[in-house]
Amino acid sequence: MKDNRLCYCGSGKLYEKCCLFLDEIKKEYSDIKPHEERDEFHSFSSDIERYELTEAEDFFKRLIRSQPEHHDGFWGLARVYKKKGERDKMIYFYDQAIKRAKEFLKENAIDLVVITMIESEKDEAIKS
Repeated sequence: MKDNRLCYCGSGKLYEKCCLFLDEIKKEYSDIKPHEERDEFHSFSSDIERYELTEAEDFFKRLIRSQPEHHDGFWGLARVYKKKGERDKMIYFYDQAIKRAKEFLKENAIDLVVITMIESEKDEAIKS
């Protein structure tokens, strides 16, 4: 059944194309608490080509759950959904990665180049 409600976040998008994706991660990975450090997050490469897509998807969902304010998990998951051909999820997670990277930029925690890379990658993915 299609959900035609607007998202509660105020984006103006339909819930099913917006925060539903993040809410599903929160529910599925409720065993991981925000800001929980796990060794697995330091040993996994962001190069998704090295992993099965399901393994990479699981990892990035766990990373998002553990580090919800950081862009890396969102960016990685956007790449996974690009490979899987899941356009709505891909766009959502690219947007979330960009949003979080911009927050880090305000704190001088990352370089503007990172944001430009994510935005360019998103634009190319949408065109393809």
